[in-house]
Amino acid sequence: MPKLIVDVDTFPANLSCPEDGEDVTEASVEAYLQQIGNRTRNLKGRLDAPHSFAAAQVVTRMISVHGFGGAVRLGANTLFQDDSTHYLKDLTPYLAHLNGATIVSIDFRVNPGAARSGNNRMGVALSVRTGFDSPASSGFVDADLEFDDESTDAQTISIAPGEVIDLETKSYALLVRSGNTASSANDLVSAIRMSLSVPGLRP
Repeated sequence: MPKLIVDVDTFPANLSCPEDGEDVTEASVEAYLQQIGNRTRNLKGRLDAPHSFAAAQVVTRMISVHGFGGAVRLGANTLFQDDSTHYLKDLTPYLAHLNGATIVSIDFRVNPGAARSGNNRMGVALSVRTGFDSPASSGFVDADLEFDDESTDAQTISIAPGEVIDLETKSYALLVRSGNTASSANDLVSAIRMSLSVPGLRP
């Protein structure tokens, strides 16, 4: 009659079995199968256990900004530039494998071509489009933009979107809108960086 081997939740460091020339007995076979059974039960317990999230890690991505002669020059409407009023940058390549991460902050390094005020200044935003058949978008109205400091100094404009990445239903892009006089006083975008909070799994 077959003997029942009752496994226990341990993970033996080594497995032992009879060597060549030794007698194979019921006890030696049982000892080997017991070790296999114990390992199997231990591994199953690890796989079945609920997983929790470790502390999130903050990672930074530099976003490529390349224009003719270095920085992107808004308002020039010249070869290799975006257009006279907007610079759009697709974020998809920078978000690959980061589903579920949160966009904590985005910093735009800019140099306004003129000192402007109000909504006439350079403005930046994160654009999020949702859906496929009838995509909805975070609009580009003035209220959605973060503006420069009204000077011509090289400066950093920062936004803190708090957007959780969902690449299955959403697409993401960065928007830089030039100031209202950029055609005669070109605005520059020299660098963009993005910080993300990425959760890490642990068993």
